Amino acid sequence: MLWPAEASAGASQLLDAVASQIQEYLDGHRRHFEVPLDLSRMPQFRRQVLAACRQVPYGQCISYGHLARQIGRPRAARAVGRALARNPVPILIPCHRVVGSDGRLVGFGGGLKWKILLLRHEGITVCEEKILTSGLGTRTAFAGVAPAPRGEG
Repeated sequence: MLWPAEASAGASQLLDAVASQIQEYLDGHRRHFEVPLDLSRMPQFRRQVLAACRQVPYGQCISYGHLARQIGRPRAARAVGRALARNPVPILIPCHRVVGSDGRLVGFGGGLKWKILLLRHEGITVCEEKILTSGLGTRTAFAGVAPAPRGEG
């Protein structure tokens, strides 16, 4: 299980900080969370996946395969997906930013509707459950994600 660092000491302050940062994110004033998370109680592979996922920038997407390559396990895209499916804090560790290699939205613990809402909130164009553009209006240029065909969307 994932625990905020030092949850027993000052738990109320930590929860207030988490709530405040999530509200700032939802209000469009925060792009990165500064909440200390203790991943040490998780298996090493899941810890690596979640730590790498936490580094995916706001408004960008990465494929499961690219994330697997980032942690040095290039053939572990499906295992990365399984690890992300067990992410207990999906906004703080932004697994909604991880998509299929063709840009398709595959899996999200809260359902694809929530994944779509979070991606759109970050300025990513989603059409028919596939990412098409970044918030800058460019063709997809997401790490490890193939560009969408010109006729779609």
